[in-house]
Amino acid sequence: MSYVGTPEFESRRPALKEAFERSRQEMEARLALMKAETEPPADVMSPEELASRLVLDRIPRE
Repeated sequence: MSYVGTPEFESRRPALKEAFERSRQEMEARLALMKAETEPPADVMSPEELASRLVLDRIPRE
């Protein structure tokens, strides 16, 4: 085992930083997927409700 500040550790520092960064990015990607899976579903309008809103001009047109 090498200790911080020793030549052995310092020679491995860039590889360790790269591995840590890669691991952090993978974890963030996993958390983003889990968050998307656990969010409540968005409200979806029925075709009838959409038509009604379009007729009554309650949906702004782009």
